[in-house]
Amino acid sequence: MLEGLGAIAKGVGKLDRNTVAWRKLYFLRNSTKTLAEIRSAIETIRQLTTFQELLAKQSKGDRQKIESFCSMMTSTHSLVKELRNAVGGHILQKNVEDAIDSQEFDWMGILEMGEPTENLHYKFAGELVLAILLPKVPASEREAKIIEILKTPGELAAALGAIDLIFWMYLKEKRVV
Repeated sequence: MLEGLGAIAKGVGKLDRNTVAWRKLYFLRNSTKTLAEIRSAIETIRQLTTFQELLAKQSKGDRQKIESFCSMMTSTHSLVKELRNAVGGHILQKNVEDAIDSQEFDWMGILEMGEPTENLHYKFAGELVLAILLPKVPASEREAKIIEILKTPGELAAALGAIDLIFWMYLKEKRVV
C-alpha cells in the first residue's frame, strides 16, 4: 500500500527533490516487485488444503473478495511480470537495446554530467525507462499507452485489502483474535 500511495501522491516533500515523476517511477518499480511476490504467495497458499477449508468457512462476501483478488492476481501475472522485467527488479539488457533501437532518429533527452551528489540526478534514466516501457510506440500514442500500462498495478493495489481478509481468516481460526 505504501508503494501505491508513493506512486499516486501529489507531493512528498524531500522525496520529490529530484522530480515527482522520478518518485512515481521509483514506487512503480518497487510495486511491480511486490506484486510479483504477492502473486507467488497467493498461488502457494491456494494449493493448501487448510486454506481451502478456511476459505469455505468465510462469509459469501469475503469469499468473493478473496477469490476475486486471487483471480485478478492470476489474470494480470503476465503484465506484472513484463513490467517487473522491463523496469522493476531487474532490467533486461535486451529491453534496453530494444528501447534504444526503437527510438526515432530525432529523439532527444537530457544528460547531466558531474560529481554525483544529492543534487545531481540523471534525468535520462527516467526517459530510458519510459522508452523501455514503450518500445516501438509512436510519440503520439505514448501517453495513452502508459496510462493503460499503469492502470493494472493501481487496480491490484486497490484490491490488496483482500490480503487483510486472508490474515484475519487465519488469526480467527487460531483464536489469536
